[in-house]
Amino acid sequence: MSLVSGARTLLRRRRRCRAAAAVAGWRRAWACGQRGAGNVKPLDGIRVLDLTRVLAGPFATMILGDLGAEIIKVERPGSGDETRAWGPPFKGTESVYFLSVNRNKKSIAVNLKSSHGVRIIKDLASVCDVLIENYVPGKLAELGLGYRDIEEIAPHIVYCSISGYGQTGPMSLRAGYDSVACAVSGLMDITGPQVDHRFSGNCLPL
Repeated sequence: MSLVSGARTLLRRRRRCRAAAAVAGWRRAWACGQRGAGNVKPLDGIRVLDLTRVLAGPFATMILGDLGAEIIKVERPGSGDETRAWGPPFKGTESVYFLSVNRNKKSIAVNLKSSHGVRIIKDLASVCDVLIENYVPGKLAELGLGYRDIEEIAPHIVYCSISGYGQTGPMSLRAGYDSVACAVSGLMDITGPQVDHRFSGNCLPL
């Protein structure tokens, strides 16, 4: 890429970012007007594309929803987020665990492994302000939905990746559940009933 074409590309991206910021500002103003001045929340008018599952990601996007953001949760077709089946307890047919970290969200089922599904996610990303995911590092890039792929069509977006051990390094591909963190940190060894001078048990979710 020449210096001139590179500069032109940068200018185009800046214009798109400014346009997206203007749209986000308009949505924010509209949302504030709809709710009334006394009911404005900090993230009114902000739209979040939620590609997370299980706990860490859904809990994070739930907080953003509580603060006024519009959350669009993407689930796999058929069974949806696997925590929908985690229980007991259940509220009707819904897992209480799932309900406890997925309030204030809209939901859509999309097959990310299909080209049609990838196009849907990119279309959604182009009109969202934030994308949050907690897949194994590199997985979304394999599907054509990594940061570089999304940046091409949504240079304004904030792309947040959540993982147990970061995006790089020798442990980056390991799963990062609360019980794993309790085990590797040694916390699990000092909780639960004492057996043979040792403690045996689980620990509270982090």
